[in-house]
Amino acid sequence: MRTIPILLLPVFALLFSACGSNQKEQKQQQAASQVATYDSVLAPNFYKRLEGTIAGQPVVMHLQCANGAVQGMYYYLKHGTWLMVHGNLDPAQPNNLRLSETRFSDGETIALIDCRYGQGALKGSWRSPDGSKNYLIELKEAYPEGAYTFTSVSISDSLAAFEPADSSPMARVSNTFVVPLKNDADGQWLEARIKQALHIDSSLLSLDLYTAVRKMNGRYLKAYRDEVKDMNREDVSAIMNYEDMLNVSICYNENGYLILDSDGYSYSGGAHGNGGSSFYCLDVRNRKELALEDVITADSGRLQPIVERAFRKQQGLQPGDSLNTILFENHLATTTNFYFTNKGLGFYYFPYEVAAYAVGPIHVFVDFAELKAFLKPDFAARLGIR
Repeated sequence: MRTIPILLLPVFALLFSACGSNQKEQKQQQAASQVATYDSVLAPNFYKRLEGTIAGQPVVMHLQCANGAVQGMYYYLKHGTWLMVHGNLDPAQPNNLRLSETRFSDGETIALIDCRYGQGALKGSWRSPDGSKNYLIELKEAYPEGAYTFTSVSISDSLAAFEPADSSPMARVSNTFVVPLKNDADGQWLEARIKQALHIDSSLLSLDLYTAVRKMNGRYLKAYRDEVKDMNREDVSAIMNYEDMLNVSICYNENGYLILDSDGYSYSGGAHGNGGSSFYCLDVRNRKELALEDVITADSGRLQPIVERAFRKQQGLQPGDSLNTILFENHLATTTNFYFTNKGLGFYYFPYEVAAYAVGPIHVFVDFAELKAFLKPDFAARLGIR
């Protein structure tokens, strides 16, 4: 073995020390660079995917803000069902968030969330409305491989039927939606799907997202102006206060999948408006929109009793109890309007679809444990379901 002269050992020691120091500095610079990509102050428009814990339990949260209005959802990894959050940025303290938490199934407020954002982290407290429960929240922005980055935008406009506008019925149109931050092939494909979720007319699809939305809103207001132009002011009542609102948000973003919730509400006269959520389950990796048959092999005949059983459990109904107390029929048909989390499939029914308007939308969540025999192997593998 060749020996190293003793006089050279200090030199080698210094070289190794310098290399180690350089590597350490490079890692520190890389870490600083990664941290620097996160906002130091919350902007009026953003989308953030966050992971961490609430009350020590792992969660994934999707939070977005457009013009200072914050909304989003999160789910605990252990059960996968959604919890909704909403609130507003405080202009005086934009890094402080106070959000109300509601159940997706019935909209009941179940918690208040007070957090502070800084350098990619959201920390604070979750507490019940009566203050009897208080838990720690610790979340960090996380975009694992197969997740995509976005911002959020809101475009709105209005038109008065008559002048002066402050005492006139009006038409209001509003679209809030996410926009891909990257203009690569994935970003361009996603933008086309977002246009689909916004119901943009085929004649506008060649335009960029912002221009297409503005032109679509302009058409809506023109149609309203044409409708009221021959009306007398004294003959026009509050039923001419038209609204058309659509919110396209993200509810899943990982494993090469992205799910958009297109939540709309429209009123154009009559007793009440209509609305609800349509879900777009996107396989970005393979550039296709998923149908239910891409996720499970069960046909409607085999799926129906599984969904109905989950609905009965959610409603506290026994197998022999009639469903007519809630639904139009003593039977819950299947729907292709679905989404998924890491834990199961959600099925969404619009108001009037299977129950009276007063019941509201029907939402059923089915754990993957109930569907394991029917899961497509590729889908299960990508979600890590064994």
